[in-house]
Amino acid sequence: MLSDRFIKFFTIWTNWIACPIGAVPFRFDKGKRLVFTNFSIQRKPLRMWIFLAANNVLLIGSVLHPKNRDVTYFNELYSGWVINSICVLVLGSLALQAQPVCFTYNSTITFLKRFKESFMPNYNANECRLNSKIDFHCSLIACVSVAIATMETTYYIMLARDTPLYLTYYIPEKYYIAPVIIVSLVLHAFVFFNITVHLGNAAVLSISVSVHAFQIVSKDINCTLRNHTYRTMDSLRTGKNMRITYRTLQLLLTIFLESAGKILYPMNWLMLKMVTFMGGMVIKHGHKMEPLVFNLTICWVLFGLVMWGGCLEMNGRLFLYSQRAINSWKYHDWEGEGKVMSKFRKSCKPLKMGYHNFFSIKRLSVLNFFKSVARNIFKAIVAL
Repeated sequence: MLSDRFIKFFTIWTNWIACPIGAVPFRFDKGKRLVFTNFSIQRKPLRMWIFLAANNVLLIGSVLHPKNRDVTYFNELYSGWVINSICVLVLGSLALQAQPVCFTYNSTITFLKRFKESFMPNYNANECRLNSKIDFHCSLIACVSVAIATMETTYYIMLARDTPLYLTYYIPEKYYIAPVIIVSLVLHAFVFFNITVHLGNAAVLSISVSVHAFQIVSKDINCTLRNHTYRTMDSLRTGKNMRITYRTLQLLLTIFLESAGKILYPMNWLMLKMVTFMGGMVIKHGHKMEPLVFNLTICWVLFGLVMWGGCLEMNGRLFLYSQRAINSWKYHDWEGEGKVMSKFRKSCKPLKMGYHNFFSIKRLSVLNFFKSVARNIFKAIVAL
């Protein structure tokens, strides 16, 4: 169900940019349209994850260092720690569970392909408006990620000695020799470039599949005949095919949440911290910031709001539409399978993103997120 334009873009983005620098633990097979991994591919992301985890400890130590009591330095360090923590969380989940991630992605792609062949024989991925929107959105994410990475690298090249994010900041001036400065510069520039590209790739990977699955839940497995336009054949809305389709979606979601569900709550907490702190910093101290730092901070705030807010909105709608789909089955004529479908419907649970009822994304999750952002920014401004 993915367009040829997306396949070309995803191949270049994954195999030529993200994988060589250690941002993802897999490669993309353009012919089979599946991702694959092995031990040699996983080693670089694992090393990068260990390095970023060590860098996170360094940033925490820098925040507590008495030399960084200045508000500007504290803001930079705390913002860097939050962003680095997000990348450590996501990259760690991918790097340590590369095989399950590849299996989940490939299983979902295979399901979408067979779904299209069985129930959407006239579907043309290259002419579909939904695919055009996905292509544009993913290209935009990639361009913004590279732009942010380039801006960050430029900033740290210009201010190699003047920012506490560099090791040279804590080294006495008599040790300011060219090799130390060059190594520190290259090391930190690579770290921040890797972080930005990795987060962009995670967004592209999730959008490329989840939007199609969301469309199936929102339209095709409903049985409301009035004021509803289906993209699929009527053969889908038979008892046997509907049961197989919904159980497959449930199984795919369960497999995905076994690896990704653990990071939903800390991810939500870190995104809230990042948007709240950096948004309050821009409002309160924006006039004191350098133009490049100000623009970078605005980019990260927008990235958090748009990316995570969109994720919460889409998954909240997934929960709502799956509820509506299950309820709509009782109004459909199942041609002799009414009793079977009635029992099946009662056994079905709505498709919900969460982890063992500890944290779940529902319809109002996005509203609660934005309310928390607004409330916390207001408290931060008042406190400062």
